[in-house]
Amino acid sequence: GDPSTPAAPLVAFSCARHYKAKTGDKRKTTGSAYLSIFNTGNRPYASAGNVALMYTVGPKGADTELEMLGTKDFPKDGANWLVKDPHEFVKEIFLLATNVMA
Repeated sequence: GDPSTPAAPLVAFSCARHYKAKTGDKRKTTGSAYLSIFNTGNRPYASAGNVALMYTVGPKGADTELEMLGTKDFPKDGANWLVKDPHEFVKEIFLLATNVMA
C-alpha cells in the first residue's frame, strides 16, 4: 500500500496486568497476563471465533534450571527467579490465574 497512508490498527484493545512481586524479586514478568482483542477485519484466519489472544507468563520451576543450565538462555541471576518450593509454585500459579480472571 501507499506508505503515506497509515495502516489500520490490528488490535482494537490491549491491556496487561501484573501482580506486585516481593521486594527484591528479580522475576519482573512472572505472573503477567496480556490480552489483545483483534479488530474484526484482522482476526486470524478471518474466523469469527478468533476474537482475542491471552498470553501469560507463568513461574519457572526447579526443572527449568535443569533444562536451561549451561545454555545461553539461562540468565546469570537465573537461580534468583526459579520457584523451587512446590507450595510457592502453586501460589504463583494461583496469582497468575487471578490476573487472567481479573
